[in-house]
Amino acid sequence: MAVFIYNEFEHPAGFVGIRVARRVGDKFRQKYFAFSKLVKGRNGEVSPKQLKTLEAEARALDEEWRLENEKFKRQLLLSRPNANTRKEHALPVTGITANIKIEKKNGKPLFYPCFFVKKPGEGQASIGFRVSKYGYEGAWQGAVDCFSDIHSLTTKQKKELLSKLPDPKQFLDVAKAKRKFGYNISPKDLRKVGLPV
Repeated sequence: MAVFIYNEFEHPAGFVGIRVARRVGDKFRQKYFAFSKLVKGRNGEVSPKQLKTLEAEARALDEEWRLENEKFKRQLLLSRPNANTRKEHALPVTGITANIKIEKKNGKPLFYPCFFVKKPGEGQASIGFRVSKYGYEGAWQGAVDCFSDIHSLTTKQKKELLSKLPDPKQFLDVAKAKRKFGYNISPKDLRKVGLPV
């Protein structure tokens, strides 16, 4: 969130000082740094040096909380699928989904199982990794590498995510869901493009 500096008559309750406020995980935190606790000089005012020191302390706390929140968000990404993702597409991480891309060639549909990595802040935009191009494990590796770059995962988190290689049979559930849209995708169609089912 931010660091707020309140001079006299600016805060509704009369507080004069600095307030740090930030959401960390699912909790809201705030801390007040009152100017009244600073040592006043002969003229009754606080020295600019003391104010800078107090503001630096407040900004350091804000940065500490920001980093703590980033760590929490990365862990959250790795621990659960996105709540808005259909269950047949959901993988054990928010931001990577399994789907079957459908292209038509000479009027005949071709089916390509892919892992898609969502680009944050770009609506429905995503980057796909085809099983037919990279192989099953290669496509997962590509998706994890892309996801790691986007979300600045640590090496340990990346290894943990790589170990969560989804069962290829999940694409059979995706194929079943595609039937609602008029596509009859058989396991044979998926094996043709390199899916080990």
